[in-house]
Amino acid sequence: MTPAKKTIRLTSVICIITFILTFLICLNISYACFELKWLSNTFQVTIAGGIFASSAVVLLCEVQKYRMSKRSIEDSLWSNTTLLYVKITVVKHKLENLMQCPNQPVSAGFFDDSAVEILNFSRWINAIDYAPYKNNPLKKGVAKFQREDGLSIMGWAQEFSAFNIAVNMSDIEMRKNNLLQIQVVTAANPIVARTTAILYDKVNQMLSFIEELLKSIDYSGRYDCKKMLTTVKEKTNDLTDFDFQKFLNQN
Repeated sequence: MTPAKKTIRLTSVICIITFILTFLICLNISYACFELKWLSNTFQVTIAGGIFASSAVVLLCEVQKYRMSKRSIEDSLWSNTTLLYVKITVVKHKLENLMQCPNQPVSAGFFDDSAVEILNFSRWINAIDYAPYKNNPLKKGVAKFQREDGLSIMGWAQEFSAFNIAVNMSDIEMRKNNLLQIQVVTAANPIVARTTAILYDKVNQMLSFIEELLKSIDYSGRYDCKKMLTTVKEKTNDLTDFDFQKFLNQN
């Protein structure tokens, strides 16, 4: 949006200058204040008026382009931030399952795909150019996200690699203590359980940041943020629960 704003400013200045010139030339034609022998007043008013008319058309087009760009960026922000919220909510539910059912086996790479997706969405939001003329809650929300919250989320997303380290450390420790017996690493392992609890706290903080951004995007009430948040929380189980036995029994 910044290039569009610069174009609008430049075109506005040209319009104002050429309008004033055209008006002064018209006054000169009416009252014969002065006249250049080598440059007629008619030619001057034609040139100045033509530039003014062309600039005015360009200005109107740029203003319309700016308004469309603003609406498009807001729509994109809403859709991508919503997807980011869904991804983080799914991760939260997975962590809750690990804490509620600690005897289930775990493996390294359990959160790798989710971490990459969270990073990518956060980077997209962090790179967005949203700079409307008027201050609104979204402008402040995006600025805060790009300055603080987004950097924190990207840093925490990279810390999901700690889960892989915890699983591998647990596996190594179990192999040292039970050389003749094969054991499976579970979420109940002390290192894994501690790592899961730390990640759970960070995920909750991520969600609070994203909810704040979503509410700022919906400053006009166009997207019905409250309904979306409620729907995502209600449908989280459908997004994460997978019945393998039911899958095998198909057909």
